[in-house]
Amino acid sequence: MFGYIASVVLATHTPYHWEMKCSDWVQRKYEIMVDDNLDFRAKQYLIGYLRTKVKGNCDQELAWKEK
Repeated sequence: MFGYIASVVLATHTPYHWEMKCSDWVQRKYEIMVDDNLDFRAKQYLIGYLRTKVKGNCDQELAWKEK
């Protein structure tokens, strides 16, 4: 799963600014949260990084806690 997400980030990343929709971020956040191959810190980093790519308000944030 991490490989998939990393490849999506790298494939869509250019030296230019890029953004994602709030709904796309929520979907990616959920996928990251349920990925057992990532530790808690990696999940936090990826979710936080992708959140910086959402322009404007995104009030659909999901609550989650460390196991």
